Amino acid sequence: NARAEISGKPWIEDLTVVPDTQCTVKRVIGEICKVDIAPDGKTLALITKDDSYNVKLHLVNAATGDERVSPVDIKSLPDRVGLAAKFFPDGTNIFAGSLSSFVNSKGKVTPSGFDLSSIEMNEKFSIECCDISPKFVACGVTTFPFGGRSLHMVVFDQKSKKCVKALEVLKFRFGGSAQFGVRCCAISANESLLC
Repeated sequence: NARAEISGKPWIEDLTVVPDTQCTVKRVIGEICKVDIAPDGKTLALITKDDSYNVKLHLVNAATGDERVSPVDIKSLPDRVGLAAKFFPDGTNIFAGSLSSFVNSKGKVTPSGFDLSSIEMNEKFSIECCDISPKFVACGVTTFPFGGRSLHMVVFDQKSKKCVKALEVLKFRFGGSAQFGVRCCAISANESLLC
């Protein structure tokens, strides 16, 4: 019904790739959880997970669908919790859900250099989404404190490598549900607004 009512307008759906799916991306099996495209438009970063919760980052040639490097097992990245993928503006690194490590454009894990002690949260958290500008890295996170959950936005300054803001956006009184979380975030073009 919704499609009939918005006829002629863009329609977006979640898609899952299975072995017999015809698609441009070759040999990528599993649920595609996140996608980003490099600033030069030549490479796709795909985060996939399968039924056994194997989580991989695929760097794919946007024109041919071929993988540029072997898939990176990001489930083993230090401090990686959650599913996020975002190219840095210069295209050299990809944020893949870890604040302590990035993946470079050649598929190698590199230290982020971020001062994780500058985050003023004591609870463990999962990174649900991110956005990156030339100056900032912003992450939407869900905490897992004893007796409840809360949603935060965490902003790192790329030059100082420190957390400049950790803002609690929602606190659940009675634990909350796994269906709630910060699902996306965006930094405005002039870097004055975080949504």
